[in-house]
Amino acid sequence: WFKKAADQGNAEGQAGLGCAYMSGEGVAKSYPEAVKWFTKAADQGNAQGQAGLGGAYLSGNGVEKSYPEAVKWFKKAADQENIKGQVGLGAVYMSPESEEFNPNLAVDYFVKAKRILESSDLPNNAKEGLLELINKTKQYPPIAMAWANAMGKEQQDSATRQVTDPEPDKFGGPPTDVVVKFALGQGNNSSAEN
Repeated sequence: WFKKAADQGNAEGQAGLGCAYMSGEGVAKSYPEAVKWFTKAADQGNAQGQAGLGGAYLSGNGVEKSYPEAVKWFKKAADQENIKGQVGLGAVYMSPESEEFNPNLAVDYFVKAKRILESSDLPNNAKEGLLELINKTKQYPPIAMAWANAMGKEQQDSATRQVTDPEPDKFGGPPTDVVVKFALGQGNNSSAEN
């Protein structure tokens, strides 16, 4: 269905085909093909296509990695209250290697995504998985303090202990790789399209 709709210029079909090529579901995995179809959908204002294109720029799959381009496309999707766009912007802003690094903005977008999720009609398993992903970002030291500020003073001491913990490895790396997979439509939560 996606291929036929995409070939007829349907933005939803184009975005769906982009997700299929990105994940290899039903077609041979091809990042360049995914980017091609995401771009066609994104150029028509399709939020799923915009978020997929943002994810491609964030990961460097099918295009040269570019944080500014990832922000540009995730922002367009997020402005349409697209969960993948919100989470994608959070991922960019929580990445210390990004010139876009901004812990407060990361948390702002994760909070927005969480609010959208809580009121969405997504199946409970998809909703719970995404909420768990967002909650895991609270343990990532570079943005723990921003989460604490967003949640109020009672959380501040806990976040300070996380940021100053002498063993930051116990938190693992940033959950950016999981967020990128989500934004690209890969993994367990790919059905969350809003």
